Amino acid sequence: MARKINVRKILDELIKKASHNSIASSWHISKHSESDVAAKGLELGILPEGPVPDMDDDSLYKLFFPEKITAEEVHEPVDFEKVHEELNRPGVTLKLLWKEYKVECICNGKNAMSYQKFCRRYNTYCSSKGFASHIEHKAGDRIEVDWSGPTMHYTSPETGKRVTVYLFVADLVCSRLAYVEPTLSMDEANWIQCHVNMWNYYGGVSRVLVCDNLLTGVQHHPREGEIILTREYERLAEHYNTAILPCQVKKPRQKLST
Repeated sequence: MARKINVRKILDELIKKASHNSIASSWHISKHSESDVAAKGLELGILPEGPVPDMDDDSLYKLFFPEKITAEEVHEPVDFEKVHEELNRPGVTLKLLWKEYKVECICNGKNAMSYQKFCRRYNTYCSSKGFASHIEHKAGDRIEVDWSGPTMHYTSPETGKRVTVYLFVADLVCSRLAYVEPTLSMDEANWIQCHVNMWNYYGGVSRVLVCDNLLTGVQHHPREGEIILTREYERLAEHYNTAILPCQVKKPRQKLST
């Protein structure tokens, strides 16, 4: 299914008088989408001054594009209570349950959600039930990553200047095997490369990778609706066939090993 137009973000930027070019380059939004939202926003009286209606992202999208709702692909719902129970059985993994769900959807002519979305929905279900007090981690199943709060410094032998070093930190949850890599910047390129180096060090890729809501990885994390990763981070997850699950905003307990 094509990604829904981020109506709220476009409206916010247009109310701030941002140019179409800056919106397109900063948020990976097409100018055609911006024009559609701008025209409808003027028609509804939201633009040019605002405010944006107090409703969730899905309702806002329906307000602007009601004609697209019937054409949107709808994923077959999942009984995550049953999924949670099945995971207690020996040898059962979340990926195995997703594959069974996908096969069932194909047989019934239904649309199955992606593995990443399946994992995110399950993660949300566990959070809503408060399943955080006791988790039996499976070997190699989960890695948690972040930039370390404290930084380090060194003195450049060429210039004599003090240079700041940032630390990428990863934790293989079951064994608690840590991976730390220093970088000169916390930009997206270093963030992505550190992941690649981390997996090379561990000798494999985990089923799930948990990160915080840092700007180098997560573009948008609403209270309701779909999490949007940055384009490069999403491509990294697809290439390595892993599910990236950002913690909910102000929900540190979702990083269960810390």
